[in-house]
Amino acid sequence: MKRIVFVLLGAALLLSCSKEKEIPVQSVSVNPATLSITVGDTAPLTAVITPSDASAKEVAWSSSLTSVATVSSTGVVTATGVGSVVISAVVGGKTGTCTVTVGKRIIDVTSVTLDKESLSLEKGDNAQLTATVNPKDATDKTVTWSSSDPSVVSVDQNGRVSALAGGDAVITAQAGNCKASCSVSVTVPVSGIALNQNSLVLAPDETATLTAILSPEDVTAVTIVWSSSDVQIVTVDENGNVKAVGSGNAVITAQAGSCKATCSVLVTVPVQSVSIQPDQLTLEEEETAQLEAIVLPADATDKSVSWSSSDPTVATISGNGLLSALKVGTVTITVNASGKTATCAVTVKEKTIPVTSITLDVSSIVMEKGASASLTPTVLPTDATDKTVTWTSSVPEVATVDENGVVYAVRGGKTVITAQAGDKTATCDVKVSVPIVDFSLNYSSYQLERGGSFTLVPIVTPDDADVETITWSTSDYSVATVDLSGNVQGQKTGTATITARAGSVARTCKVTVYVPVTSVTLDKTEVTIQEGRTLTLHATVNPTDATDKTVTWSSSDPTIVKVDADGKISALKPGSAVITAQAGDKTADCPVTVTEKNSNTEDFGDKEGEW
Repeated sequence: MKRIVFVLLGAALLLSCSKEKEIPVQSVSVNPATLSITVGDTAPLTAVITPSDASAKEVAWSSSLTSVATVSSTGVVTATGVGSVVISAVVGGKTGTCTVTVGKRIIDVTSVTLDKESLSLEKGDNAQLTATVNPKDATDKTVTWSSSDPSVVSVDQNGRVSALAGGDAVITAQAGNCKASCSVSVTVPVSGIALNQNSLVLAPDETATLTAILSPEDVTAVTIVWSSSDVQIVTVDENGNVKAVGSGNAVITAQAGSCKATCSVLVTVPVQSVSIQPDQLTLEEEETAQLEAIVLPADATDKSVSWSSSDPTVATISGNGLLSALKVGTVTITVNASGKTATCAVTVKEKTIPVTSITLDVSSIVMEKGASASLTPTVLPTDATDKTVTWTSSVPEVATVDENGVVYAVRGGKTVITAQAGDKTATCDVKVSVPIVDFSLNYSSYQLERGGSFTLVPIVTPDDADVETITWSTSDYSVATVDLSGNVQGQKTGTATITARAGSVARTCKVTVYVPVTSVTLDKTEVTIQEGRTLTLHATVNPTDATDKTVTWSSSDPTIVKVDADGKISALKPGSAVITAQAGDKTADCPVTVTEKNSNTEDFGDKEGEW
């Protein structure tokens, strides 16, 4: 019992001593009490505790508005936005504050650049200049624009430049204390050009001067380019001095920019001589001919001519030299060019009556080899001057024709007999038929795809025998058809016999129509299998009605993977191989990878499965 009392007394003494040693905080202040900073700046605050030996030392800092400023656990203030905020420091239940005012950060302009350093404009043109102010977050990015000569070039406060008059000026863009400039050159283009003369008439070696008048009056310096349409007739120098060097017409052109003005120049040349082509002529009554007057020199200024006939009852001549023969006789045609004359002697003879048509009594004949036949022509009009008929054969090796229209069959084939009188013709188609003694076909059997075709060609004896006499037939039109020329068309799978017959001779061709394989696909595009395992691949052959859907299987490396006739693959050892399935001429591949047998797995024996 006494022991318990002593323990309680000791504890009370300890508690009494502990309370006497704790020193409470009387007040807290923040140094400084007010603070002004800009966005993005930081500043340290200090909590002043009274008394300095107070037991509590840990300071709890806080911000009344973190969007304006935050404070760290050590009292460092960071300005985050414009405004006012109270930072509080709490120690031992006492609070001290600092009023912080955050102002906007002012960022000065460091440079100004323009998108163009120079401009070339025509009067009346506009252009846009774009100024780039750096840094991008500068406080005041206002750009002020100015022109060194507003009478030449003006600029608005958006950087739009207007060309007002010819000359040069400098456009300046200023932001803060930084400037950038663009040199502008304004030209006044030519809008029109005229010459002091629009036409000139000169003699050879004569000269004249042309003057160009430009508009508008304030046009800037421009080069006038002079040219001649024909320097063999007239030349012009860079000052507009014109000189006649040949004869004829030419055009002088003065060009300034895209504007042109012209002056027509005529250099006159006299006629020295004239002649007629032809200078003599024979015509029939009612016939016409064109005479040509040749005036020399070729560049004579006035090459106009006049025509006349010594006897207009025999022949007349028109103003353009067309001669018309009227009756039998002789006449002289005269041409006059600037006093120079030439003549043409014309003889008019009796009119010739031309052939207007020729016909034959038959338009086609069929002949046997060695036979002959006569063709009878009819020539109109009956009073034609020359009714002579000439005969020709297009293929004399098949049939010939003599001067009397008798046709002789030489060998089998076709030819065209032509009868001509004057410039008129008539024809007769001739076929020489030679009976077939024997023949064979180019195929005795043929494998044909459904929908495909081929041609059977008869090889006849004799070689000039008429193959057109051969008739064609098929034993089954639903399987294969044949036309009159031996063209065979496959219709559906099966077998048909095509027969060619000439008289008592018949030859056949056995046609087998099949459906080919168009594709082969496998149920797997790749396989990974463990050594010792098997797997069966399944092939699909298209189309489903293919005649032969037999699939053959093969392995690119049977030592790694082998495959049997049913598509069953066996993994023999680790490695890679390709299994190929083929039907017809189509194939499909399946890459196979064989992995090592896992000794930790149960040996299931020869079981199918992909691993």
